Amino acid sequence: MSSAAMSPHQVPSWAANSLLLLITLIWGATFTLTKNALARVDVYTLMTMRFILAGLALLVILAATRRLHHLARRRTWTVGVALGIILWASYVTQTMGLETISPSLSGFVTGLNVVLVPLLAVPIVGSRLHRRVLIAAWMALAGLTLLSGLDFRGLVSPGSLETILCAVFVALQIVLVEKWGRAFDSLVLAAVEVWVVAVCCAVTSAATGSAGALMTRHTWTAPPVLWATLINGLLATSFALWVQNAMQRFTSAAQAAIIFSMEPVFAAIIAWLVRGDAMTGQQMLGGLLVLGGMFAADPQIRIGRRRPRPPLQRGVPDGAGR
Repeated sequence: MSSAAMSPHQVPSWAANSLLLLITLIWGATFTLTKNALARVDVYTLMTMRFILAGLALLVILAATRRLHHLARRRTWTVGVALGIILWASYVTQTMGLETISPSLSGFVTGLNVVLVPLLAVPIVGSRLHRRVLIAAWMALAGLTLLSGLDFRGLVSPGSLETILCAVFVALQIVLVEKWGRAFDSLVLAAVEVWVVAVCCAVTSAATGSAGALMTRHTWTAPPVLWATLINGLLATSFALWVQNAMQRFTSAAQAAIIFSMEPVFAAIIAWLVRGDAMTGQQMLGGLLVLGGMFAADPQIRIGRRRPRPPLQRGVPDGAGR
């Protein structure tokens, strides 16, 4: 079965964008779960658990659909390892940055990927730099600025530089999925990518001295950690990466990045609904700007006036065909 296994026919861009928005909603919904779990375990242990579960789930699906033999293809591993290392690097650099800068500033700096993606797509994918996409990207970035609360203390610091690297890695992953994703089975590629991240996280966990927690039953069964691992692993990782690899071929990397910038918007809304967190007018305006940028980037949505109808030629009645 080919990479079209999930989408045997051409998928309309609106449907692909809707599915990308769905996984963005899932990512945004996991913020609260992750925050609760991190009160029990360190971040690298939780990431290792998340990706191990996601990898096992994808292997089960590959076995059930008789696609395990696709894992024997060297080219799949070459691309999957590259994407996996980039994805792991984005997690690690963001985590390192959070040690010295605030979460709001981290969210803003990471959001720089929304502008980096269309710029990187020009040399890597050969995309054209459309003015409409650039305007939409800057709208989304302005919205992320307002969502961050304009807390720029610590902007010039090692943590900011590490988070800028995170934004670059996130942008690279999105652009390279567009460049390479079309040629591979999206499910198989997601499986390789997830297992690479799982191994890298396990090594990082061992290097930081927290690997021992992975061996205790209590770590896996504590309710906050269990729920965060299940939902992050099954929905926010295995399902989400599968959808991204499958659907991004029907849209552009720039559009995908702008859709993904809705993640902090969803996170803020869910935190407001579930935890009762405050939401200011500034944050609401930021969310609307990100939402506006997402719609502005969609080429199927017309903006501005229609072209005027050409004048009729003399002697040719209105409605006359060829």
